[in-house]
This record gives sequence, C-alpha cells and structure tokens, in this order.
Amino acid sequence: TPKPSRNPTPKLRLALAAAAVVALAVPVAVAVASSGTDGTGTAGARVAERPGQGGRAPATGGGTSGSPSVTATASAGTSGEPTPGSPSATPSPSAATSGAHTDGDKGSAKESRRSGGTPLTVDVRMNNWDYPCDRWYLLDRPPAKVPPPPSDPDARGWANALGAVPGGHLRISLAVQGTGDEAVVLHSLNVRTAARMPAAAGSAFSMGNGCGGGLTPASFDVGLDAPQPLMRPVAGEQGDRKIPATDFPFKVSASDPQMLYVDAHTEANDVSWYLELEWSSGGRRGTLRLDDHGRPFRASAVKGRAAYHYRHDQGVWEPAEY
Repeated sequence: TPKPSRNPTPKLRLALAAAAVVALAVPVAVAVASSGTDGTGTAGARVAERPGQGGRAPATGGGTSGSPSVTATASAGTSGEPTPGSPSATPSPSAATSGAHTDGDKGSAKESRRSGGTPLTVDVRMNNWDYPCDRWYLLDRPPAKVPPPPSDPDARGWANALGAVPGGHLRISLAVQGTGDEAVVLHSLNVRTAARMPAAAGSAFSMGNGCGGGLTPASFDVGLDAPQPLMRPVAGEQGDRKIPATDFPFKVSASDPQMLYVDAHTEANDVSWYLELEWSSGGRRGTLRLDDHGRPFRASAVKGRAAYHYRHDQGVWEPAEY
C-alpha cells in the first residue's frame, strides 16, 4: 500500500498561499507601549494604529468620533485617572517622585513621549517660569510646623513631601518637537476638567521673598473656574521687550521645536485637569494627553487665606500678602 505523501498537492499549495495573502491584507490593531521616565513625568505613551485608515482620532474625553488612524494617550505607570471628586485626585508624594531620578520643580512632569506612530515628543515641566516669588502652595499646617522652603529646583519635592497643593496658579511649559524631518502640525491644546471641588483647606506659603523681575513668556491663559475652560493667548515681556501673543496652529519638526506656556489659575475652587494636544502629520492625526504621572494637574484657590513668606534671616514664617 503506498504511503501518503508529506508534501501537499499543487492545488493545495495554491490554496494555502492564497489564504496567507488574504490574512496579510486584513488591518491589525497594534498596541505599542513605551516607558522611560526620569521620575518627573508620565511614564509612557500608548498608541493604537490601524494601517490604511486616515480618519481623525477621537480626543480622549472630548466626545469626537471618526475612524481613528492614531490615538495616543500619555499616562503614568503608577495609577489610572481618579474618579472626579474622589480623594485620589491628589497626587501622592511617592507617585510624583518615583523613577530613575528627580530634578525637582523644573522637571516635575518632564517626559519624552514617543511611541509607535506618534511623530512628536513633549517635554512637560510644571514650574512658575522665572517667578519663584509668585509660587504659592496651599498647606493645611500651622507655620511653626512648616519647614523652610528649599532652593528653587527642590520646591516641587518639598511640596510633594508635605502634601501641599499648588496655590492659585499652576504654570506649565511644553517643549514640543517632531521626531523626524516631516512636519507635524499642532492644531489645538485643550483643557479637560477631571474634578472641581471647593478650595482645599489651609494657608498659602510662598517659595520666594524679595525677588526681582523675571521672564513672562507669551503664553496661554486658562481660567479653571469656567464650566468649559478655554485657552486664551496672551502677550508676554522680557525686561522692556514685549513678546507678542501667538496662537495655534503651530508647526514642529526634529529641527524646529516649539515652546508652549500655559498659565492655569483658579480663584474659588480646587480643580484637577489635564491637557490634550491635537496634531496631524501627513495622513495621520492624533490626540496626545498631557498630565502629571498619569494623574491630572491640580491647583486650589488661596484667595482670602492666611499667607506667609519665609524670613531666612530670622528662620521663621511671617505674614505676607498674596
């Protein structure tokens, strides 16, 4: 009796080859995760890309729809976004300082976001630019139990360790840069409110005393108390030179970065929020979420609260004006 052949017949080989071609033609969703934080920003980005589709990606939490080509969401490896109004909206000191190293307030949300089909990186820093005297934290402790403020680079770590909340303002700088020669168009930067509550308890403590003038770059002003906060471009100044206001769209590439400054403020509430940066490049579109270690940014009003600045010559906190 002849043994069955191990090799398929010519007709069977043709059928198998046709099936492989069909399988390769089916679009496949690919998830790419990257990490690599310096302990001061969100850990990575998640990208889902479907080949062959050029539709607009929906903005996270924005309610837009369409066939997504790229959806990029930056989030922390420590925890997800808190439920609005929940106590978890307050970043913990450990979450805000974990990672390889921390370079303090100047890089408290620093990160490079590049993943899969996202053709840009964003370096996010929560600082008050060149105004340490205008940097306030809300802290529910009596002055006698508050340690002296540190030097400027360590202000963020000082605040995190004490559970302090940025008071009144939170100023954020974004260094956006393309990852290749192809231009990336930045269409808009939007604010998404995660929680709005009554202002936190405590007194306001200043990080500086007796400072001179500094840099006020052209920026975007955001009133967080509004039901739908909007970005408003405002002019800046450096010494006697006026810096004109600029507005979207912007264009970036690997050799042409763009600095964006956001001055978010609240007069009456404790607000948690994050930012969404909409971009396009060629036939691709996406929305990148910008936040603090995967948790929303946060600021609380200090209007009407007791305010203090530190007298280094006497080693005490003394009353001040906000």
